[in-house]
Amino acid sequence: MDRLVETTDRQAADIAPLRDRQMPNRPSQLIDELIRVTDWPMLGTVRSLQLTAEEAQVGERVPTNKTKPLISEILWGPLTRAQALVHGCDHESRSTLLRVELPYDVVRQASEHIPSALVPLKTDTRESLMARVASCVWLDQINVQYPAAANINSSTTSMEALRKSYSVVVEDKHVYDGEAGGGGDGKGEEVYTLFSYTQANRRPHDWRGTPMPWDVFELGLHCWRAAWPHLALESRRAPPTHVQVMVYHWLRKAKVGQHRDNSWVKEREQRASGEVHAPPTVAGSENSQAQNSSVMVFTTGTAPMVFTLAFAEHGAPLDCPRDRYIIHPSFQMQLGHGTLSILDPIDDLFFTHGAQFDGDYRVTTIDGDPTWWRLGWVFRWLGAEKDFYADPAKQAGMRLTRVLLAKGEEYQKNKRMRMKRKQTSWR
Repeated sequence: MDRLVETTDRQAADIAPLRDRQMPNRPSQLIDELIRVTDWPMLGTVRSLQLTAEEAQVGERVPTNKTKPLISEILWGPLTRAQALVHGCDHESRSTLLRVELPYDVVRQASEHIPSALVPLKTDTRESLMARVASCVWLDQINVQYPAAANINSSTTSMEALRKSYSVVVEDKHVYDGEAGGGGDGKGEEVYTLFSYTQANRRPHDWRGTPMPWDVFELGLHCWRAAWPHLALESRRAPPTHVQVMVYHWLRKAKVGQHRDNSWVKEREQRASGEVHAPPTVAGSENSQAQNSSVMVFTTGTAPMVFTLAFAEHGAPLDCPRDRYIIHPSFQMQLGHGTLSILDPIDDLFFTHGAQFDGDYRVTTIDGDPTWWRLGWVFRWLGAEKDFYADPAKQAGMRLTRVLLAKGEEYQKNKRMRMKRKQTSWR
């Protein structure tokens, strides 16, 4: 059911202060204060909203007569350690699920960037939907390497969510001179400098990035304001700088398996012992998600999905294999149209998370509606700045530095050696 509130354009632009009287030096009309120099937000614009660490400490926004609170209901979380122990979990959960009431026009304008080819039809079969998906150039072209090499947009068997990656612009379109930013390829070509989200099971030459449209940034700004009391301090300081639009079609039984976004076993051990640690790496590149930052996911669409936090059993070691993690109904959230989930960075250390459709539906038109789908607007705070090609023929690919080119050559060399060993063993 659509719980979003109709509003005028003027109301949609009226973003009230985060903390009213406690922040007298902050603009009372955040969006009104932003200067649109291009069709997308620049990093300087985002930073103009940045709060100091001291200001971010204040945990509750004070509503005024002009401002209706955006949170209409807290649907799940957080859970104390005592509550978690009742269900056999050693760790508290700081994550939350909110029902939010965002301006109707803001959600509509952001959603208009989704191509019509991705909208499921009443007459769709899996085959007809997949034919349109395979030809949709708006999507990130994603080639996964595990468990087998495949392009998820054209694969007839993949259940991976489809993705589109948007970033605020660090540096506008410019010609790469061949020397800055670590050297490498792309000399003489036009690039944008954007934030790059590192991708598991994808090599760096397959990472994608596109300037974030203003409408999408504005959606993130409203989500940020609604979620602000529930965010980690790092994420309270400024709006998110990146979003992945995740497209889940019921006809594909799309899902995201249990995983972690931004942590590994060594980091959990270091956290437990109080050691200072460096950010982990992914595929030879630094992990770009800002340490100790939250992840916000706003849901639109027609199909509910279940978001699960899985955990190791009581007393299990920190390196407990993930396939032994427990899934308990008390650690599951129902994601529906108008919900906003906030994954806390501490939870990413001690839980895995994933999402799937609510119900074991067969891929037919008998057990469900082929128009069922969900869009997850996954907002993050990133730190790694990379160049991405402006030429559409490059499919928004990342320009590779000398270091990444060398790693790619090493990967191909090792791949050829593995294939040669296999061929030898067959003889």
